Amino acid sequence: MADLSFFLGIGFRFNPSPEEVVAFYLPRLIAGQQPSDTEECIHRADVYGAEPKDLAAEFAPVARSTNGDRFFFTQCRRIRGRFSRKAGGGTWVSQSSRAIKNPQGAKIGESKNFRFKKKDGKNTD
Repeated sequence: MADLSFFLGIGFRFNPSPEEVVAFYLPRLIAGQQPSDTEECIHRADVYGAEPKDLAAEFAPVARSTNGDRFFFTQCRRIRGRFSRKAGGGTWVSQSSRAIKNPQGAKIGESKNFRFKKKDGKNTD
């Protein structure tokens, strides 16, 4: 497929809605068919193998992002049947969640926000 970055460069912003992430991007990522126009936007990385500062140093924010957004596709870790969110010198702690619904109102996913809490108890942003 042709590289569209030249055409998408001017004014292009990767800012999908939660519904678009769940209904369009996630099934393709799971199937190993990442849309070619998102290769610079959605990073495959082990977010549980590093601290946020290390991820920020390795992966650039989405182009034209106003707040340094980064999108990651990673595999969850389970220990004894439970999810483990330990990473580097701390843990990813859930801050909030909300249901993602399709236009008919049926729940199709869930969006969760996390904050990294270091072992010393300090949060990072």
